[in-house]
Amino acid sequence: MGDRSHKLIGKADRALGSRIGITLALTAVVLLGAGRSPAQQGFEGTKFRNGSAEANGIRLHYRIGGSGPPLLLIHGFTGTGAWWEPLLNTFGAHHTTIIPDLPGHGRSESRDGPYRYSVVANDLHALLDHLKINKVRAVGFSAGGEIALHMALQQPKRIEAMALVGAAHELPEAAISILRGFPDLEDNPLAYREYWLRIHPGGKPQVRSLLAAMRGLADVPDNMVGEELLGLIEAPTLLVVGDRDPWVSLEIALRAFRALPEAALWVVPGQEHLAVWPDWGGSGPAGEIFPRVVLDFLQNAVGERTGSD
Repeated sequence: MGDRSHKLIGKADRALGSRIGITLALTAVVLLGAGRSPAQQGFEGTKFRNGSAEANGIRLHYRIGGSGPPLLLIHGFTGTGAWWEPLLNTFGAHHTTIIPDLPGHGRSESRDGPYRYSVVANDLHALLDHLKINKVRAVGFSAGGEIALHMALQQPKRIEAMALVGAAHELPEAAISILRGFPDLEDNPLAYREYWLRIHPGGKPQVRSLLAAMRGLADVPDNMVGEELLGLIEAPTLLVVGDRDPWVSLEIALRAFRALPEAALWVVPGQEHLAVWPDWGGSGPAGEIFPRVVLDFLQNAVGERTGSD
């Protein structure tokens, strides 16, 4: 663990044994191997149950199911745990999978004041305490990935490995502009309005509150962990980013890749923020192999780390 291990995702180091380079092309990831990905293997019928837990003064809603090492799925801002629905059978076949609604989202209670990722990270640690889970792997999308970075800094020994999709340790000016000018509910595309109203039981007031909180993120700079702190993160980390993502510029992704002690980088060409979500305009091929890439990375990263201790 003392040396810096930047891994190339590709056929040459499928077991993450190589310690060189990065890939800037989807084709390198496609070479992970022949055969069907876990998403295609027909894992059906994984049972999930609903639960709630007290977390630092609020109630968090979550779902849990599957079997195997614990895996925490952290959705992005304005989403809920429902974001992960298409992948739950896949992840649940390999992991005991925990899917919370973040504070203020879905069926979880909210707090007053600015939305702080460090506070949410502590809430998720409290949820894991409630579930008596000492070690966990994590997959985070967008703000969920940024929250995972805070979790890894707060309790380094708890977070074994992470896959972060469209997540940044700093925000480019383009993202800050998007946040400050993010439209209210009625001014968003119909598909987004319908989706938000479907997943948030509080209806329009809840969605409007979340959108207001989202605009406020531009003025909470400590939500970003900063490059100087990335070097303190012990968990092997897979970064997934579209090369045209306005929220996470390729330059920022590369800086994070270089700063993290153990990192792998998958750049999905021609894609923006939703690079691996085909239902929302992302890449179909990338979305098809995404669960396999994540599962392989988490398994091999934790196995390698255990073997090196």
